[in-house]
Amino acid sequence: MEKDILELIYNYSINGKLADPNFVDKLVEIIVDHKNLNEYVKDIHFYEGEQLMENNKIQLASYNIVDRFMAFNVATIREYLEIYGRNYSSYFSDVEQMFYNNLLISHIILHELEHADQNKKYNSAIHNTENALIRIAFRGSYLFKDPLVCFKELTNMGYTLSQIDIMLKQRRNLYKEYYNYNPTERLAEIKSYNTLAKSLSPLKKQMPNLYEYEYINYIKSLISGYDLDTLQAPTITYVGALGFPNDWSKFHFYDEDPQIMMDQIFDQHSFTERLAFGLPVTYGEYDKAQKVLSLNNRFD
Repeated sequence: MEKDILELIYNYSINGKLADPNFVDKLVEIIVDHKNLNEYVKDIHFYEGEQLMENNKIQLASYNIVDRFMAFNVATIREYLEIYGRNYSSYFSDVEQMFYNNLLISHIILHELEHADQNKKYNSAIHNTENALIRIAFRGSYLFKDPLVCFKELTNMGYTLSQIDIMLKQRRNLYKEYYNYNPTERLAEIKSYNTLAKSLSPLKKQMPNLYEYEYINYIKSLISGYDLDTLQAPTITYVGALGFPNDWSKFHFYDEDPQIMMDQIFDQHSFTERLAFGLPVTYGEYDKAQKVLSLNNRFD
């Protein structure tokens, strides 16, 4: 898969071509074929809509888990390239700059495709830590897969229309507030950056700046959401804030005794896995990741 991704990015970039809808289609096809996502990516939409802000970020793209289509905002992606081009152009040669722009667009696409893959895992019968996290995060969207049925169930439970409206607004605000702790968003960032770093690996010597940029973003995404003072894990923050504490019992590592559960988390998952899943790490482990950034990062 990584070889096909690199070939696509290389052919466009070396010929001075910026990623276009055909590029998007080809990259989507590579991932869909490799991960067998045909049932989870039904269509791709391009639009020049309003430059909406989501969680203080420009909304570049989205994946609808219910209707299973991807949407790309051409206007905001163009603005995104201009902003990042200005901020990082000094780090790259002219040839590297074209690669860099196409890597930025590739990351946007891969991020949304990770959500499609998460949707597939949500609907699978496999029960593991990643799938359990996905089911927690996707619960809200699937709750309203059929709004009429959902509203009927809530009204039968005694909720009034105004109470349902308040409930929805509160849930939406919580989602926005804790977006950076959301395990599915973190995993989409982590996996998409990791894929690009692996794809660029064969060009590491020829284009070290580009490889380092993707690798550093991969490390940054792994440690995102961890509280610097208490080192509270992002998934613990997310589950607590959204009111899902009983969901811990759905994980293989669960135990009523907190210390036993902590021991089982460490026994069942490696350091990198715990970072990716937003689970507890030690101060020594966290420092190790920070040292990687301090030794390699020139892109702040």
